Amino acid sequence: MDPLNCPACGSANIRRSQRRNVFENALRSLRLRPWRCLDCQERFFRFRRRSSNPLPKDKRPHERRGWKGLSTSTRVQIVGYAIGAVLILALLRWLISGGLGGG
Repeated sequence: MDPLNCPACGSANIRRSQRRNVFENALRSLRLRPWRCLDCQERFFRFRRRSSNPLPKDKRPHERRGWKGLSTSTRVQIVGYAIGAVLILALLRWLISGGLGGG
């Protein structure tokens, strides 16, 4: 598979760019992704490739998987949501079983 290069300067020093508006979000359905050249700052669109990661191997971000690969703040958020979900389920069970006055 050929590397992705900037159409303006030919550089391979590119990165994914964020979508800016509703039109660019609509281009997602056509499988078009925005890219930016880090050398000449040109912004361009390319079709998404079938590969899971179209960047050359030396340009790919470090892929982390699993619990240990998550940042500490993400782990804290997940644990917080889990505790909140357990508390809500316990409250619902208590209310269904009679709550304060039922029996």
